Amino acid sequence: MKKSKIHTFLIILLIFSLSAVAIFIGALFLIQLHINSGAKRLVVLEKEGKLSKTYGYVWQEINATKQMAESFKEIIISSEDSQTEIPYTSNTDNEFPSLSAIAELNALKNIIKNIQINDRNGIILAQIQSTQTCINISNLNEILLKSLIETEDRHFYTRKHAWDFNALLRATLKAAVKSIFTRKLHYPRGSSTIHMQVARFLLMQYDSRGYAYAEKSIRRKIKELKLAEALRLVYTNDDILTVYINHCVSAGRGMLGYYDISTGLFGVPPERLTIPQSLYLARLVKWNRQVPVRIIAQIKASMPSLANLFSWNNEEVKAIEAGLDTLTFRQQKPQIPSNSYLIDLANEYWKKICRKNGMPDKEIAEMDIADPESMIRRYGNISINLTIDYRLQKKLERIVAGRGFGPDTTIRTGTMKDSIRVAGQYYAYALMDAKSNKLLAYCSRDMLGSRLQSLHVNKHPNGSSLTKPILYALAYDLGIYQPSDAATDDTESGDTCEWSRSLFYENKIPAGMIYHNVPEKKGYQVQNFSHRFDGYDFLFNHLSRSNNILAVETMYRLSTDLQENSERTRDIKKLLERLAIKLPVKSKQITGPQLYSSLVAALRGHSAPLKSYEQNYSVALGTLELSLYEQISLFNVLYNNRIIIKPSEMPSLFVKTIKIAGKDISFRDTITSRQVFSSLQTVQPVHLGLHKRLLSNPSDRLQRFDICGGDEHLSNFAKSGTTDDIIRPFNVAPIDTSRTSFGLWNAVLRLRLTGKDLIREAAHDSIVKKNHDMHTIAGTVPAEEILDITLAATGECNSHYTGERDGKTLHGYVSRELLHAFGIPCSSGFYTAYENELLNETEAKTKYANQQESDLPFLSRALIRLKAGISKPGSLDEIRFEKSRTDASIRLKGKSYRTMLKFTSYMGANAQQYHTLLEKLKKSDDSQQARNTISQILAIDTGNQILKRDLQQACTSLLNSLD
Repeated sequence: MKKSKIHTFLIILLIFSLSAVAIFIGALFLIQLHINSGAKRLVVLEKEGKLSKTYGYVWQEINATKQMAESFKEIIISSEDSQTEIPYTSNTDNEFPSLSAIAELNALKNIIKNIQINDRNGIILAQIQSTQTCINISNLNEILLKSLIETEDRHFYTRKHAWDFNALLRATLKAAVKSIFTRKLHYPRGSSTIHMQVARFLLMQYDSRGYAYAEKSIRRKIKELKLAEALRLVYTNDDILTVYINHCVSAGRGMLGYYDISTGLFGVPPERLTIPQSLYLARLVKWNRQVPVRIIAQIKASMPSLANLFSWNNEEVKAIEAGLDTLTFRQQKPQIPSNSYLIDLANEYWKKICRKNGMPDKEIAEMDIADPESMIRRYGNISINLTIDYRLQKKLERIVAGRGFGPDTTIRTGTMKDSIRVAGQYYAYALMDAKSNKLLAYCSRDMLGSRLQSLHVNKHPNGSSLTKPILYALAYDLGIYQPSDAATDDTESGDTCEWSRSLFYENKIPAGMIYHNVPEKKGYQVQNFSHRFDGYDFLFNHLSRSNNILAVETMYRLSTDLQENSERTRDIKKLLERLAIKLPVKSKQITGPQLYSSLVAALRGHSAPLKSYEQNYSVALGTLELSLYEQISLFNVLYNNRIIIKPSEMPSLFVKTIKIAGKDISFRDTITSRQVFSSLQTVQPVHLGLHKRLLSNPSDRLQRFDICGGDEHLSNFAKSGTTDDIIRPFNVAPIDTSRTSFGLWNAVLRLRLTGKDLIREAAHDSIVKKNHDMHTIAGTVPAEEILDITLAATGECNSHYTGERDGKTLHGYVSRELLHAFGIPCSSGFYTAYENELLNETEAKTKYANQQESDLPFLSRALIRLKAGISKPGSLDEIRFEKSRTDASIRLKGKSYRTMLKFTSYMGANAQQYHTLLEKLKKSDDSQQARNTISQILAIDTGNQILKRDLQQACTSLLNSLD
């Protein structure tokens, strides 16, 4: 009975085994039949010229390289179908690359790899370019060639087909088992022959997101097998191997092909490699990157088979292994230009576009231009057109280079043995199209791989350069201030006032104000620059001088009771509604700091004011820190009255177009903006104050750059800022406790750009000359283009390198040089007319208000008013002396005298002195006596800045009349 069962079992086992063998043989036969017939069909199609010579990455590279050679220009040339987008999932079962790609690749001796960054008009800005050198099999030494075949594809020269069925079956079964146990799909690995790897290389494509891929699917694998077999039928093994050693082997960092890898890692061509070096390169193909520890370990594991192949004895093996342990590699120098911050800019937004297009993080890592090991650096020919304007970019770079910032420096300390490399004096500049919010120029200490540290990451206070102008603009727009309002910063306010404040003293001299309505028990102490008071003046002039005391007062004035039924409350609620900012339901008040933080919150895409800023009145002086890009975006609100929501996340504000291997990469943004002010006309006093700040240094010679025309959008204004000492100077040791400040500068300028400007800026640019026809380059840009540009600057104030530690001293040269190069002269435009209008419309008692009582008797004051008359004073520029016809004396009389006399009523405690000097001036005996008297009048301290300036103007007119 038992023998019968055993016999039956053996018969069943034999039948099963025979069936398995039959299935195996049948499957092998059917697969071979399908692949062979498909391969033969490809050979026929190739002869008929029906296989594509534009298909995939390889043919795009071949075409580009051939066209580059023909034109003698190392630039990316798009193929004929460069506007056709390749979909992510290929639908090309009947489409294959032309088999002639093997011959074409083997004919190419040098292949250009180019990552190119262009401006908005296609003018080249920067590039990472390398040349791949191709070699023949004869250039490989025997050890490298034989060990490569031994470890990569042992039966390469003896196999009858381009693929190994047994290896493919083993890999498939292994992947199936792994998928069952992990419940996750796994693809077969380790079954590819050299023929199959070359076929896979020819099938690589770029998808619509810009990612080079070999589709993971059974369909693609069948295509690969057919193509591999077709290549075997058409080409010799050596032809296939030549493509493999030149195009399918990589060591990262731009090293592709055995020649570049050999010279890059060891400094010698492949034929001159030592045995350990040869073995290393042969095994490198399993990794395609530099991982010496793992590669050497694998070589040692394979040493028995290698020793048998090359007939090495034990002593030779030990010597080779010792050589492997002492291998040294050349340090790879990155191919990065000096202005790589532009490549960094392009790279970061290229990756954002990849992410927006649905590319997963693993694939995005392969698109990282900053990573020399990435696929884009190994294979990519990519052209990124930024929104940058070449003319503005190069002008900015040149003037920044000429500024004299502290250089990259090596410093040493007594307590540290090693020298320390520092980046140099910190700076960052950005120019933006004020109308469209698109970036036009960028210059910083950033390098490729910094991920826009200076533009987006680093944050710093922005008070005087940004917060103050915005606070005043809000106050004017909400009707809290009127255009002609004036104020003083040296008077105290009682406890019942929202901005209750009192003087504080240094060495018994008033130095500033202490605001009491703050959480801190000691109050908030504020003082102006140099501990001075500005006195009584127009608010726009206080803004121009960056008055700290009145800026904080303005912050208090913006605080509003939300339960009042007042026009201000309604205006505040409308503002919050425009910003899409919602306060807690129980909120009874919104403070000035909350209101300002709401603007920043809107910019960052939040729906509520930033936390911790309810009572933080120091925000007026900059404690709310912003990045450079947030700085430029908020300052631009003064120009176009729009806050762009999350602008740093909008690639179209930085990138115009992208082509990869000649293919357009599509991307689009949904840009959302919110209105801030009810009207830009309400904030014109702010523009006037900032225009005066732009012109405040006579040596800049900017007085001729007013704004002509009635455009709602005003330009040519600026504001500086300087922080507290919060940054360690770059040129001191890390353990040094020294501190310095940030200098800040914002401006909006009107510029005219022309084709001639492009020729001038490109004249000394070797990269542009190499890539563009200099005879026709002017035609790539409009003949004339008028732009309003917004400038933002930040940087380290360093007295050793850049002088006085304030924002305008550090950065004002940029706006000055831009205006002198591209500005539109206008001697008397809006700002002049607007200030004169404000001065003329403001009553004298408002303009010349004096807190001190007049020291003249009542009757004297009445008599003076009677003499001065009730008519408006004449023009201060028309005041003059009249010379006597009979002697050498001079006289001040008529309208000129009455205009000067009107000042007496506003001189306060100095009225008597002024009146006495005026009467003396009225009857001067000669010019010298008149000059002396005028000097005494100018020496009177009025405490009212408006009165002081008008007196100076009047006295200047008198002095001019003497000449």
